[in-house]
Amino acid sequence: MAGTESRIIPHPASVTRARYWLSAAVRLTALAVGTWGCLSLVGSLLWFVAQLTAGTLADAFSAGVAPILQNLLTTQLPALLWIAAAWALYAKAHRLAAAVFPMPVPVCPVCGYKVAGLRPGAPCPECGCGLPGEPAPRPAQRL
Repeated sequence: MAGTESRIIPHPASVTRARYWLSAAVRLTALAVGTWGCLSLVGSLLWFVAQLTAGTLADAFSAGVAPILQNLLTTQLPALLWIAAAWALYAKAHRLAAAVFPMPVPVCPVCGYKVAGLRPGAPCPECGCGLPGEPAPRPAQRL
């Protein structure tokens, strides 16, 4: 045991809980950003329609389509990009949480060999050390 470092391996339930809360926070942020993008897009479209009905854009139409497209791209493209980014973030929140909080890999406390897949209490195939078994379940308490 000399020269080996003892590592604290988190319990899988605590990793799952941390993943859940990070995923929930990321999805909530994505919803807020997506809502802001949608409201920005609707606002710029309403402004465009109001200008069109007021006749102030009639001169722009007579000048050609380029000013209209430039106006639409400068006011609505950023909102569309924010909506796309929010959608991608919402869709991949679980992968982001899994990357931030990886599931612990069980290792032998003596040699550090990865013992994932072995039954609890089986000896380590590398050094033969007996691995600790699963903790016994606690009996249910009556209230």
